[in-house]
Amino acid sequence: PGQPVERVADTIGAGDAHLGAIMGCEALGMTLEDATVRANRAAAAVVSREGAELTREVFVQWMEEM
Repeated sequence: PGQPVERVADTIGAGDAHLGAIMGCEALGMTLEDATVRANRAAAAVVSREGAELTREVFVQWMEEM
């Protein structure tokens, strides 16, 4: 399932974040299903802010809300 966001600010980098998260999660041994859930969250975090850039704090916050 997708990850809803309150506001889409900028879609640049969403695909890169999604693919990077899937690759990283699979490298850690996660299932494709679990990796996709995290990837959806990573892409949602990216589109919710201007500029296709996340601070570590924002990224961790999005991942902890799972």
